[in-house]
Amino acid sequence: MHRARVVLRSLDITADIYGVSQSGEFDYSRAVAELTKDSEALQQEGLIKTAVDRQRRRRPDGSIAYTDRVVGYVATDGGLRAAALHSEHHAKSLDDLRRAHEQAATDLYHVRQFAIVQRPLDKLSPLATGLAQTEPWAYQHTQTVEPYPILSSYIDYTFQRCRDQNKIRERTWRGQRQCIFNTGLLTPKLERIYGLFDEARDRSKGELEWFFVGFYKESDPPIRSFKGDPPADRATYFDRPEELVFDNTRRFTPDYDHLLDDHVDRYPQEMQGDDEDARQLRHSRLLHAIPRALMKLEQNYKTAIPQFFWPSGGSENARIQLLLPLYLSPRERYDRADLGLVVDPHPSGASYTAATSLPLDWAYKNARLVARPDRDWLDP
Repeated sequence: MHRARVVLRSLDITADIYGVSQSGEFDYSRAVAELTKDSEALQQEGLIKTAVDRQRRRRPDGSIAYTDRVVGYVATDGGLRAAALHSEHHAKSLDDLRRAHEQAATDLYHVRQFAIVQRPLDKLSPLATGLAQTEPWAYQHTQTVEPYPILSSYIDYTFQRCRDQNKIRERTWRGQRQCIFNTGLLTPKLERIYGLFDEARDRSKGELEWFFVGFYKESDPPIRSFKGDPPADRATYFDRPEELVFDNTRRFTPDYDHLLDDHVDRYPQEMQGDDEDARQLRHSRLLHAIPRALMKLEQNYKTAIPQFFWPSGGSENARIQLLLPLYLSPRERYDRADLGLVVDPHPSGASYTAATSLPLDWAYKNARLVARPDRDWLDP
């Protein structure tokens, strides 16, 4: 939704705030009508599209039925480009336009719930271009407008985890309130890197309490004034190291119904589709791919890569899951996995199940939150 709002805001479709009359009174029905009108106009122009949640249910006869529910809007690539062109009409070069386009696509959702964040891409870029140790922060198999999707996700969820664990460190220095969080990243010379916030100066309009300043290494003056070693603790994602290793004494039960029928667009092209032939092909390939993943695991325990599962309802049931490689393409293309199989431990510790799989870029992004993955198969 943030990207759709970027398009609406950047294109200045309406000069007034939604639902507010000239007298300054807010009317909910008017706001809905105005927003609906503008959204329909943007859809017709191809600038935004509906976000659909596909729900799966099994009919009494055993067949699968799908129900699509519209849950909001997202910006199309064309919409983001149009927003960039409109908001950067003063740009003097194509590089300026490209930068504006990327700026609009970069989102730090959880950070923005806590603080005012201006031009987030400008804040992130130093981490990707020299401040932090070099590593792959861009998708390798998926086209995206955002230049550093892995980095923005890593910073956003690291911050949220620090917030959940009460690891945001606050202090007052010379009358100015500031707070920091530990990014978990290091400079090439092995200094810790922190995100710094100042207290927002103007809160007369009910704005957020904090203003995001940027990222600093531990020896920089803004961080040196914080007490403690380290000044702020890094986020943690597991209590017991054995959570990070696949336990082959547990029962492993793949949920083939979900694997076969959910998110079929993630499979290789020849395996996609809702018809019975495509479903049978997925089934036969999975029956070979899952045992192959377990064979690789026998040879190298590091084949199972940990990722942190963060339920949409909050962090109460957050937990470590494991990723295994799925080789679904013909044998001559076994040099690269096609998907990452998500292995979920049962709370009892008795078994694992697997009900979904992820594209490699997504799997790497999720795994990077815990640690930089081993490159045996999850190579971005």
